[in-house]
Amino acid sequence: MLRSVISFDRREASGLTYQQAVVKRLELEKQKVTGLCVVTDEAASRIGLAGVLTQLRGWGAIEVEHEYARAQELCERHGAHDLSFLASWNLWVGSIARGQISDAHDRSRAVFDLACCSASPSVRLQGHHALWTTAFARGEFQQVPVHVAAGIALYQPEELHLQSYGSHDPCVCARAFQARAAALCGQP
Repeated sequence: MLRSVISFDRREASGLTYQQAVVKRLELEKQKVTGLCVVTDEAASRIGLAGVLTQLRGWGAIEVEHEYARAQELCERHGAHDLSFLASWNLWVGSIARGQISDAHDRSRAVFDLACCSASPSVRLQGHHALWTTAFARGEFQQVPVHVAAGIALYQPEELHLQSYGSHDPCVCARAFQARAAALCGQP
């Protein structure tokens, strides 16, 4: 089975044996490339295809959900937890985009659980991002500031390129949701 080395930004290498992939990952770690994991070539291809389909069809497209679900399954099977998080996060976004709030709630909890296992503050921030957004969508406005505060505590402006899941600044997003939730609760 051939392997790829994936970063948060792209597929760094593919078509490698497991041993070659481990060596490549170590080389990239020395270069301070972040978000590295070794996955099967199929998982890497599915993540890539899902990203393209998202641009073409939108977050809520069923084809996008299918590709991220398969990628998540492969990542979980092979212990690629960081990439599993990425797939899980995108599955949650798809649920929100389709207005499937109950499904989004379940998926936001899964995203948060995966995020809590990560050493990356950026990933943990995104776990709270999923929860504050879903809490707002469910009308649970008192929960929004709890997750906003926890997320902002993890925010690192110098790492914005790693924290911009969904193509936006999570701190700006957090403050916007916090303000809307406060307004809906009659607070200034």
